[in-house]
Amino acid sequence: MKTEKVICNGSLMDGVDINVLTWCGLSDLSDDQHDKLWNSMTELNLFECCSSCEVIQTGEIDEMPGQSDVFFEIVSSDILKCKIEVRSEIEKIIGG
Repeated sequence: MKTEKVICNGSLMDGVDINVLTWCGLSDLSDDQHDKLWNSMTELNLFECCSSCEVIQTGEIDEMPGQSDVFFEIVSSDILKCKIEVRSEIEKIIGG
């Protein structure tokens, strides 16, 4: 059994703490591709589309209306496979 490793942490309000495009090897998107991707998907949604990682809720804040947030970490036992899946999902969206 492989050990799961943390890919990144994040929250619904702030997104993840890594540059997802650079992480999966797609750092050179045009402005149009960039807009197309982030207008249809969030960073969290990209990871949720992958079978090789798991999104684990680690906490939440719900003190005032409009100020709530959920915190999470994304883990995988096969980070290379996860990178390939995220990249493939991005390429489907941007037409790559």
